[in-house]
Amino acid sequence: MIRLGDLVELDKTHSQDAAIVLDMGLLNHNLVSAFTPTQASVNILKRLVRVVLPGVPPEQRAMNWFGSYGSGKSHLGVLIGQLLRDGAHTPEFAGFLRKLENFGENELAEELRRVFLPLTDPDARPYLLVPLYASQTPSLQAKLLEGLYKAIKNQVKVHPALTLECILPRTEYEAAYHRFEEIVQNAPHYQNAELSDWQLEADYLTTEEMALGLKHYQPLALKTFCLWHQHVCHGAKFRPVDTDGKNVVEAYKEAGQNLATQYHYGGIAVIWDELGHALEDLMRTPERNAVEEIIELQRFVETTCQPNLGHVLFLGLTHVSLAEYGARSEAPQDVRDRLKTIEGRFTSLKVELKPSESEGYHLLGAQRSWTERGQTYLAQSHTAIDSLAAVCGKLPLFQNLSQDLPKIIRDCYPLHVITAAALFAISTRYAQATRTAFTFFRDLNGQTFERSISEAGLFRRELIRLPELIEYYGDKMEKEASGMMEMYRRAIAEVRAKGNECENKVNIIGVLLLSKVLGEHFQATETFIAAALWDEKLNQSTIETLQKELVWLKNAGLIWKNQVTDLWSLAGEAWVDPESLIKEKQQSITLSETATLFTQYPDMRDDLLPLLGKHDLEPSPCGIVRCYSVDLLNSPFKMPITQSDNLSKAAQVFLVMAKDSEAAIEAQQVCQTLSFQQVYYWIPREGTQRLNDKLRRYVAIEELLKQKTHGEGLKRQFEARWEENRQALTHQMSELFGRQGLVSGRAHIFRAGEDMPLTCTSWHDFRIFLTQAVHQEYPSEIYVCSMGLNSINEEKYKSSYISQLRAKVIDVVHKILNFENNAAYQNDLLGEKETSHAAAIIDGILGQYANQLFIERENGWDIKTVEETKGAVHEVLSLIRNELLRNREKPYKISELRKKLLKPPYGLPPSVYAILTAVALRKDIKRLAWVNLKTNEPFEKTLAKAFTANSTLEIRLQDFGKKQLLILNLLAEILNVSRLPKTDDNDYAREAVQTLRQFIKQLPDTVKEAPRLDEKARQLAKFFRAVGKTPHDLADLLIQLTDIQTEQKSDFGAMNNYPQTQQQLAEIIHAFEKIKNERLHALRQVLREQVPESMTEREVLLEQLHNVGTIQAMNLAQVIGTEAINEAMIERIVQNVLHKAFDQCSEIEIGQLIGELKALFENARKQRQPAPIPQASVQPTLPQQRPASVNLYRVAEPTLDPQTLKIINDLREVIAPYQTRVDKKRVLTAIQQVYAEIEKLSL
Repeated sequence: MIRLGDLVELDKTHSQDAAIVLDMGLLNHNLVSAFTPTQASVNILKRLVRVVLPGVPPEQRAMNWFGSYGSGKSHLGVLIGQLLRDGAHTPEFAGFLRKLENFGENELAEELRRVFLPLTDPDARPYLLVPLYASQTPSLQAKLLEGLYKAIKNQVKVHPALTLECILPRTEYEAAYHRFEEIVQNAPHYQNAELSDWQLEADYLTTEEMALGLKHYQPLALKTFCLWHQHVCHGAKFRPVDTDGKNVVEAYKEAGQNLATQYHYGGIAVIWDELGHALEDLMRTPERNAVEEIIELQRFVETTCQPNLGHVLFLGLTHVSLAEYGARSEAPQDVRDRLKTIEGRFTSLKVELKPSESEGYHLLGAQRSWTERGQTYLAQSHTAIDSLAAVCGKLPLFQNLSQDLPKIIRDCYPLHVITAAALFAISTRYAQATRTAFTFFRDLNGQTFERSISEAGLFRRELIRLPELIEYYGDKMEKEASGMMEMYRRAIAEVRAKGNECENKVNIIGVLLLSKVLGEHFQATETFIAAALWDEKLNQSTIETLQKELVWLKNAGLIWKNQVTDLWSLAGEAWVDPESLIKEKQQSITLSETATLFTQYPDMRDDLLPLLGKHDLEPSPCGIVRCYSVDLLNSPFKMPITQSDNLSKAAQVFLVMAKDSEAAIEAQQVCQTLSFQQVYYWIPREGTQRLNDKLRRYVAIEELLKQKTHGEGLKRQFEARWEENRQALTHQMSELFGRQGLVSGRAHIFRAGEDMPLTCTSWHDFRIFLTQAVHQEYPSEIYVCSMGLNSINEEKYKSSYISQLRAKVIDVVHKILNFENNAAYQNDLLGEKETSHAAAIIDGILGQYANQLFIERENGWDIKTVEETKGAVHEVLSLIRNELLRNREKPYKISELRKKLLKPPYGLPPSVYAILTAVALRKDIKRLAWVNLKTNEPFEKTLAKAFTANSTLEIRLQDFGKKQLLILNLLAEILNVSRLPKTDDNDYAREAVQTLRQFIKQLPDTVKEAPRLDEKARQLAKFFRAVGKTPHDLADLLIQLTDIQTEQKSDFGAMNNYPQTQQQLAEIIHAFEKIKNERLHALRQVLREQVPESMTEREVLLEQLHNVGTIQAMNLAQVIGTEAINEAMIERIVQNVLHKAFDQCSEIEIGQLIGELKALFENARKQRQPAPIPQASVQPTLPQQRPASVNLYRVAEPTLDPQTLKIINDLREVIAPYQTRVDKKRVLTAIQQVYAEIEKLSL
């Protein structure tokens, strides 16, 4: 018996060394020639060609390649590393570039030759390679700096022209070593001290060893030195910056610049293999600050990858994307956030071996070798290989590899080619460091090679087939797909419990399990199962064998077939009959009408009837896009139900849900009696009743799928039955409301009011007919050729894009209304640039190829008047003008004009109404005013808003009526409003209103709210406080407040210019002045009575006020001074006493002020009584001396408490020095200021 082990041998050494070590791989040129291009590697090479050129964003020079174990990241890293270092013109790269050309990437191969020149070329710019692996250092930054030092040192050995000192700047390691020498110079006993003296002996025994580590850029040496420095320097931390020591960012940046400028390098290429391990180590070590290190790494790539010359290419190789490491390590949220942020600074590229690419199969073949006997058997196996290639070549999995399939079959022997493809797919998903697609051979047990070889030759029963992967990856699948594995185990147990001949059944179950796990390209059709297990097509014998096993498994409830996709799957709940559950749920749905079912279940309606809703028609000859709607209509129906009130719809189509043929005939008769324009009825002749069972089944399965109590297997069966039912419904819907129904005559389309159906055979024909019919409804349409503004479908105006368009429309309206006043707007694009969006809007509505509303006059461009337009444009503009400038008793609702412009014969999109209105009324816009508008937004913005759907804005013509003009003209005369020549009566009336408004506005509130204000004046003041009042409303109020209507009836009134009304208007105006003047008069009267005009007598009064001694009295004396009594003096008195302006004071406050002034003046004039004489001894009375001068700081009140007297004495001592140096008035001013500040603090 010939064994498999007699023909092939497993190369254990090759298998164990399959994982490429980056450092060693960069020295192995054979790895370049052995590399086979894949789609992932091609994408990365294309990106590499671009990123080495100047002007590339830094995030493109920082790449993260991620992929599972065995996906070829390290091999690709070796290839690109040697490409950057040696160029693309070495003998090894010649072979690789030929493979690239055979792969169909001729342009890429040529670009690689052109960009990566040979080192002998003077224009070549190689990169210094810094290979890193994982991290066993205190920080990521330390690893980077250590790698740079080693790379430069190795390069210097190879190229003596390079010197370490010229490339690498003074780093923190050199700064640390220099600092160590300084310390030793001052304290020689530290030269070779035991580090155990400071409990730092974990990594180095002596300070001498530590110093040697610093010289060799060992991160642990720097960490130890920093701790030692604190011990020996009394807690002072080591600061490299103090001795010009560069950190890692500065070191890389300067080294890159030095390499580029001095040695003609392109820059530095950091290739960090297993960067993910470094991140995991960082997050697992509590002593390290993960957030800070990640931020520093982000700063590193942002800074060093930026320069065009001497930049860093950072290539980080990981198993998953950078952000995923945070979740996998269960890191804190701030660390996860930082990883997400730094991921955005990298270009993430996935590296994977796909089953549809040939490189993996070649690598598999490299792990086993043929014996001499095996070579003989292989040479005799061409027929078997070709037969297997013919079978598998028909599968979707190998469609792109049909030419290479015979070679692939040989390469992956003794694996079946489907098994090999599955191995790549499953290893990508469940790969581990010790279990990849390339370790499968290594881990095969000895029994595999004991298999006997068929007498017919190789590539038959000895092949390792698909189900054998389950044992190898079973434990991993148990964790990731536990539900599927449980179904698999149950099925296997039941098969083995029911019979002896179970091998085929077990293998079929295994194929179905892996098919579900592997997904795409491994769909379990009968063709796939036959190829995977028997290497045969579906011939008669195979069908009988396979069908026998499938039927047995299906009857046992272990598998089931999706009738829609013809795919077999494992059955999860073999004891449950899905059909019985569906029927039970279906019976609970009692709705019996088709339209009701669609209405109650909108998701089903939207799925089966996607044609419902609004749809755009083809643009009209003027570029306008109108729409029609398709709706359901239950039968029987009445006439009003089918009439559409939505003017944005140009046509209405109803799908009539008639129960049966009789209901269909009745619906047809009703629609023939209707007279609506552009309303259509699609009526199935036999009704829609036969849909109902399938519709209820659709709903029943949907509800079962929403339940969470069913297993995955049962859910998949429900999904298959749902899809099967849906396809049947879709077919029937096509017969009722589609091409099939129209062609067969099972359905007709009737237009309302017509007896004969339309001669349409499809929805396409019907749309063409509908478009033509709709266009004929609008003979007076005008051009609207601006994209986005030419659609009448109102629902589209809710999008953010249309909101932006509306802002541009408002700007266009503003420029039209201000065309004559702004020279910048006066051209045929309203001042916009030809290439701007606004210019396109203007040109598409007003321009030469649209409605030709611009005209070039002798003095430049102008906008046509309504009279200068013709045809439909004239008709539309005249309609707008007549509607808005017509005199009406009530305000006009803009929505009425909107309706007229939407209806035939115009049918214009609402988005352009504001522009057309601005053109029609630009010279009369001042005659219009919005009613009850509570905002002060610009007219053009309100105009655009007024034409939106559901707007309630109203406008009125501002031309006044005869009575209103009369009363406002009389008001103008009272207010002395001047009238310029040729001033229109309405403009003159509006000037009068504005003058009155300004007069009332400048009055203080104390006057407008005074209790003694005349009632008519009070009503006028209240009117101007109200919001939204118009000049017309003011005119009406003045008519009510006067007797103008009575006086109009008298000939005397008209002949004498209505003297009574003028008198009444004057009294209202003068009422305000009266209130203001009364208060002023009262204050002036008090001052005239109390303050003498004679300067001699006034000086006596001022002295008396000073003698009172209070601040208020002294302030009053200062304000009065020697000036005449006038309004300025009164204002200053009010400000000093009440601390507010006169106009802001109420009548009560003015009354209180008058009382206080009278009391103050009266108190000042009182004669002071002498102090009583003691009775104890009789002494001659001394003559009372009159003070020579007034003491400003001595108060008259004798009854002060001791504490207050002390404060007074202290203040006197402070003020005394200023008495001789500063004039009295200035001292008083200073005291007054201090008094005011103290008073504020007390409040």
